[in-house]
Amino acid sequence: MGMHDLDAYINNIKLGPYFDRLAVGIIDFENKDYFTFRHRKYIFDLASLTKPLVLGVAFLKNPDLFDKEDLLLLEHRGGLPSWGILHRDNWQVDLDSYSVKESETLYSDYSALKLLLNLNKKLDGHLKDYISTYWDEGLFYWRDRAGFTVHDPNAQNILEFTSHAGLFSSVTSLCLSLMKLDEQTDFVRRVGEEKSKRPDDRFIWGWDSVTDPEQTLAGVGCSPNTFGHLGFTGTSIWIDPERRWGQVILSNVTKLYWYERTNLNEIRRSIGSKIWSLDVLEQERSK
Repeated sequence: MGMHDLDAYINNIKLGPYFDRLAVGIIDFENKDYFTFRHRKYIFDLASLTKPLVLGVAFLKNPDLFDKEDLLLLEHRGGLPSWGILHRDNWQVDLDSYSVKESETLYSDYSALKLLLNLNKKLDGHLKDYISTYWDEGLFYWRDRAGFTVHDPNAQNILEFTSHAGLFSSVTSLCLSLMKLDEQTDFVRRVGEEKSKRPDDRFIWGWDSVTDPEQTLAGVGCSPNTFGHLGFTGTSIWIDPERRWGQVILSNVTKLYWYERTNLNEIRRSIGSKIWSLDVLEQERSK
């Protein structure tokens, strides 16, 4: 498959009835280039993509900032509940009441928020400033721009910067941010190598990973060490460290029906598989 074929395929996808916006990006980290498709300028709620773009980035910038407890929280192995509604005035007290104990993996918004508190204590409350230097200007926290409403109830309820959800971006700005992150931290190689050392661990430094190559939402055809993340609003990032390619899929699936994912997941798999089968990026590199 070539790039023109992929462009035609993406533009012909019928989105209804559950969402009406879809943007796709491909990143060629090796050649520092990217390609975008469909709703390029539309701004999307990134939802849980916020976690690696905040907490994962903080680790990449300075691993020494993280003690053992922080690493457990970063990789969702700290024994905290997965989710719950936090009180606006007492959310920090609520999170501080949980002790961190090494456990089996349990994906947890609470872990991400407790880690936020830990890191802010070490950075004098400036975690956002610490990591946002890697963001393109079109990637932003929702309270920093007028007219945006976040879908996550805790991000909406807490009147401070949150680490589990709350970032917004266009597909172009997200691609540019990931390219900038790799240029400055070499994260594609570093996370890929760490995943190869821990093949049975799901989360690597805040990034999720492919656990079933034949059923993955990243699409069939990616390498075993592919890593990324999903977002509740219908967003995803997947990066294949062997090819040094990345894919970004953004949608507004929570616009109408948050619980219906069948159509979205079919689209995720089909687009992902077609991206991994592209030959055009390899051809460009060989010139």
